[in-house]
Amino acid sequence: MKPSLLLPFLLILGACHGDAPGEWTAFVFANSADQSKWIATPRFQSFGMCKSAAKESIAALPDPAKASYVCGFQCGADPGSPDLAACKTKRV
Repeated sequence: MKPSLLLPFLLILGACHGDAPGEWTAFVFANSADQSKWIATPRFQSFGMCKSAAKESIAALPDPAKASYVCGFQCGADPGSPDLAACKTKRV
């Protein structure tokens, strides 16, 4: 392949990968004292993206000072229905 054609090919290949759903899930607890109630937002491609989204969700809550979050990696067999207990890794 000619070098002039290689760069566009690599850019297209990278763009295709960027659309893939991720395996990180943000779990936000409105009241960190009661972690049995959470809101999950799945399919982030990186921990950083998950963390940013969780912090934005907390800022939108009525009492963000009481809230907390956890980002989980590979949280169950069905990414559309994540389970906090099933996460292979959890990070804050």
